[in-house]
Amino acid sequence: MERLREHLASIGTERERERQQLIQQIEDLRRRLDQLEQERRDKDRQLTALLTDQRERAAPAIEGGAFGSGRTRARTQPLHRKLSS
Repeated sequence: MERLREHLASIGTERERERQQLIQQIEDLRRRLDQLEQERRDKDRQLTALLTDQRERAAPAIEGGAFGSGRTRARTQPLHRKLSS
């Protein structure tokens, strides 16, 4: 009878050890899956940015400062004169 109890105890210990190993394995696989999912999202964002050309661009340079260039005024002045004539 004592031998049977020892055997049952050893089976219970082995079962608990296996359960802990499986729990650790599941946690590891979940971490890996989460990491792969994040990497996939990052790659999707990069691909979308490339396909839609969402690179950061420098602000376009304005010729002649904030009020425009003389060239622009020269083009608009004849239109203004035509309208007021």
